[in-house]
Amino acid sequence: MSKRPPQQTAAQRLIADGRFAEAINLHSLKHRPRALAEFAPLIPPEAFWPLAGHLWRTADFCIQDPAPWRAIWRNRRPGRNLSMDKQEQEAFAALALPIRLYKGLRASEPTSGIRWYTDHAAAAAYALREDAAFGQVLFGLAAAPLALFFGRGGTSVPTFNQCIFIDRPATAIIKEP
Repeated sequence: MSKRPPQQTAAQRLIADGRFAEAINLHSLKHRPRALAEFAPLIPPEAFWPLAGHLWRTADFCIQDPAPWRAIWRNRRPGRNLSMDKQEQEAFAALALPIRLYKGLRASEPTSGIRWYTDHAAAAAYALREDAAFGQVLFGLAAAPLALFFGRGGTSVPTFNQCIFIDRPATAIIKEP
């Protein structure tokens, strides 16, 4: 009796056909970073990095499932600059290192996270999102940011806490009534 090959999923078929974005988009928005991390070995850098940049720009609350984001941003394949558009690449190239970054947190959130902002106001707005009455903003310096993105909440930089030097205590912020 011959053994049947395992069934391919729709995403695997699309990956095999070189339709990478379609394969990732089969997953819910929340699970797309995990799908990209899983399929990364099958996706060439020139397709992988633009997908990573697009997912970063559209992702909410990266801290809820940080493992795929760590896998994506720690990927050593060439072409990370392809995750950024032309304007972002120019702004990234012009950064004076180390750069000042800010992390907005609700009062009850852990300080770990990978989305830091280049603007204090953007971090404060993130900390006071939804129904939060108060939050905090961490201050840090990053010597080697991974990329830079212009987005909904301000200019964000994916990085890891171990790459950030926290040089000032967090400031508390309170939502105005």
